[in-house]
Amino acid sequence: MSFLKEKVKPRNLDISRGLMGSMLKKSEKETVARNLIILSRLNGNEWLEFSWKEYQEKCTHRPSKEELRILGSFVNDGLLKNEDGKFIVCDEFIKSLWKFVDESVKN
Repeated sequence: MSFLKEKVKPRNLDISRGLMGSMLKKSEKETVARNLIILSRLNGNEWLEFSWKEYQEKCTHRPSKEELRILGSFVNDGLLKNEDGKFIVCDEFIKSLWKFVDESVKN
């Protein structure tokens, strides 16, 4: 079971000022992570499982190949899993953004 994914929902992350200063350390990665949070909020506030095609369709901008590369790097870093072509948020994704999680949820 994925404890953090069950406890920390997309709405529990404060993305109002972006994710600058996260453990992701690169603005491009922080932007893609923010996109995943926004898309998950639109998914009934449940962490979205998605294919690259679905990501492209759901984004309000035109996703670049760089975003696909970043999603792949998230898989390599253990932040996402890729099962049968679907990207799945892991607890490590939430841990990398821990400083943005609402205090009320952390306890």
